[in-house]
Amino acid sequence: MNSINVYEQPLPGLGQRFELQLDENHVLGMVALRNGRRQLTRRSVGDDDAATLIDLDRDQAVTIGALLLGAQFSVTSPDDTVPADQVIVQTITVADGAPAIGRSARETLGEFGSDVAVLAVIRDQTAEIVEHDPDLALCAGDRVAIAAHRGRHVSVIRALNGADRPAVGTT
Repeated sequence: MNSINVYEQPLPGLGQRFELQLDENHVLGMVALRNGRRQLTRRSVGDDDAATLIDLDRDQAVTIGALLLGAQFSVTSPDDTVPADQVIVQTITVADGAPAIGRSARETLGEFGSDVAVLAVIRDQTAEIVEHDPDLALCAGDRVAIAAHRGRHVSVIRALNGADRPAVGTT
């Protein structure tokens, strides 16, 4: 496997820009804005002006990231019967007062074993797009991106946010 260099540039007050050279003529960029939006850009080598190819909101960016990592999705309607063993990617926001606050996502969701994988913890207060420390203590407002069997989602949401809260997450 070839090494790929990713260049990072702070954008004061806005966020971070990340770039990688695709080939000898083109550079792909991703701008991570502080408001959660992501912009994919492309420019020619030697050209400082990049064209924005696509502008994504937070949930779209998480979904595309999961797809790039190899997650498989299926299209269903609310009336469809979905097998409980189908893996679904979902982002769950940690609520104020949730029992998961102060605990890591790995610790909180460890009881689920291989039925649940923590893909990322997304925290707006840090410069990183995602937190890479699996033992990072969760805070209210963190978004935990998971891959889980369809039948486990309600239990996962309750493990993060408490049994007395509605089992609602963001897909």
